[in-house]
Amino acid sequence: MSKIIRVRYAFYAIVLMATWLVKDHPFFWDTVQLGSKQAHFFYENGFSSFILPVEIDSGHPPFFGAYLALMWQLFGKTLAVSHFAMLPFLLGNVYLLSKMAEWLRPDHRPSWLLLFAFADPVLASQSILVSPDIALVFFFLLGLCGILKNRKWQVVAGATGLALISTRGMMAAFVLGLFSLPAISRSTPPVFYLRQMVNRLVLFLPAALAGGGFLLYHYLST
Repeated sequence: MSKIIRVRYAFYAIVLMATWLVKDHPFFWDTVQLGSKQAHFFYENGFSSFILPVEIDSGHPPFFGAYLALMWQLFGKTLAVSHFAMLPFLLGNVYLLSKMAEWLRPDHRPSWLLLFAFADPVLASQSILVSPDIALVFFFLLGLCGILKNRKWQVVAGATGLALISTRGMMAAFVLGLFSLPAISRSTPPVFYLRQMVNRLVLFLPAALAGGGFLLYHYLST
C-alpha cells in the first residue's frame, strides 16, 4: 500500500472520529436556515413545493435542505443523522484531494496537501457542521478533478451539483467553466480553438440549465 493511500485512510478515520464526536452538536449560524429550517419545511410538508416560505427563502436552491430532509425520512430526524449525512461529502473531499495530490506532485510528498487543506480553519470548522459549504467543496473538487483528468462525467456532475446547492455554487461553476477553457496561443487556428471551447463549455450546459431553470422558476413563483 502506497504512502498516499495510507494517509488517505488515516484521514478517513479522522473524519469519521470527528463526525462521531460532534454528532450531538446543534445547527449553527447560517446552517440553521440553509440546513435545519429548510429541511424541516420539506420534512413536514412532504416535499410538496420547492418554493420556501418567505421568512427562510434567501434565493438559494433548496436542494441541500431537501437532501437533509430525505436523510431524516430514511434514518430518523436527529442531530446525529444530520451530521452523518455529511460523511459522503467529507469522505469524498479526502479522496479527491488525495487524488489531486498524486496527479500534481507525485514526487513531492503529496500527502501534505491533505494536511494543509484540513488544517485550514475555514475547511476544518465547516467540516464539523451540517453545512452546505462542505457539499460545495466536494462538487467543486469533483469538477476540478474532471477537468484535470479530462473526465467529462465528473465535470458535468461537479458543475451541476454546484448549481443545485446555492447561488455561490453557480458562481463557482462559472469559474470552473473559465478554468476549463483551452489556452490561446498564436499558433492555434481560430477555428480549432473555437471548436475546443465549445466542446469544453457544453459540459457546463446541464449546470446552466439546472441553475438558470431554478432561478427562473423561483422568480416567477415569488
